[in-house]
Amino acid sequence: LRLGERGGMAEVEVADDGCGFDTHISDVAHVRGDHFGLAGLRERADALGGRAEVTSTPGTGTRVRAWLPL
Repeated sequence: LRLGERGGMAEVEVADDGCGFDTHISDVAHVRGDHFGLAGLRERADALGGRAEVTSTPGTGTRVRAWLPL
């Protein structure tokens, strides 16, 4: 977990060295109640004037990063 600030933006990163996953399959929004998965994460960051990205490869872990205006 990393939290920082650069150029008026909060930078948040969460990473692991777990099993990872195929992000192309996970980009499909699996709607369950009010949860919209990775697509929802990106949409929420965009709505706040920021952005989010998810990188993952099966067998290597996952990294989620978001930049949000302060």
